[in-house]
Amino acid sequence: MLLQDHLRIDGLLLRHAIAVQAAPAKAMAIAELQARFAAAARRGDAIHQREQARFELQLRHDARAALDLALANWQVQKEPADLRVLLEAALAAHDPAAARPALAWRRQHGLEDSKIATLARLLDGGTL
Repeated sequence: MLLQDHLRIDGLLLRHAIAVQAAPAKAMAIAELQARFAAAARRGDAIHQREQARFELQLRHDARAALDLALANWQVQKEPADLRVLLEAALAAHDPAAARPALAWRRQHGLEDSKIATLARLLDGGTL
């Protein structure tokens, strides 16, 4: 596997866990990520909240936890990837109101991204 020697990096381990199909490998990656996020929380380290939000959303299927993390992350980091995970989590949690400030920020800054635009339409009650 291409990433095997680089799984010490949280973001790469997360992507590996999402991509891997074999249950034992996925379970090991999930357990490792949980341990890393728990260790970061004990240290008061919140720099990987975007990755943790994706972890909660895509691997643990906990939309509410993902949304809480994405919202906390959005307070300190506003990159397109941060907005995307926030919108995905808001959709999954059936909480479009939580995304309104971020969507207003997007409009104010003129961010153009096709995936984010699709998510924004869905949050506004539109359809694909």
